[in-house]
Amino acid sequence: MDKEKLYVAATKEFASNGLKNASIDNILADAHISEEEFKKEFQSKEQFFMEVVNYGVTYLENVFDSIMNTDLPTIVKLEKVLREAIRFSKEYPDLVNLYNEITTEASNPFLAELSKKVESISINSYKKIIEQAKEKGEVPHNEDTSFLSFCLDNLFVITQFSYIPGYFQERMKVYLGDKYLNDEEAFIEEMMFLISRMFGPDFDERY
Repeated sequence: MDKEKLYVAATKEFASNGLKNASIDNILADAHISEEEFKKEFQSKEQFFMEVVNYGVTYLENVFDSIMNTDLPTIVKLEKVLREAIRFSKEYPDLVNLYNEITTEASNPFLAELSKKVESISINSYKKIIEQAKEKGEVPHNEDTSFLSFCLDNLFVITQFSYIPGYFQERMKVYLGDKYLNDEEAFIEEMMFLISRMFGPDFDERY
């Protein structure tokens, strides 16, 4: 069984229809996998759904680890996270839509578990980077680490949603026109200037 192909097909289906209305038949047809093969590996639709989410979560963990486990300055790490958020949206829009779907599907029985699983990765990474910045004197020690983490995550999540077709992209156009959709570097420069102000006026003179 080609699990990569199966997870890609499943991500698209779950992102479009949610857990309740997603069709396993559609997923198997798209991945060219038989029902018999599928049932040997997965006991239920719900179990399979969690496997698909874990597939996306593992990718997210690897991305954060590759950035956070370096000695780069804090502002450079944050810029890399921002760039990765945009690249991820462009290359894997279905995974971003899946995240959006599982966070808005109120009837999903795994909602609490999913929110802890997905958000724990980003919040732990942001808390780590902010605490490191405090140790380096880049951030005042009296700043609330959890609140700053929350603000950073909000900025990056909205950025991801804004770079895939849909409501948030249209919302971005209402505020900014097409300028930043067509000029990714200009968007990154403006966003990093804003982030540098969050941490303090002397956080990084480049912005």
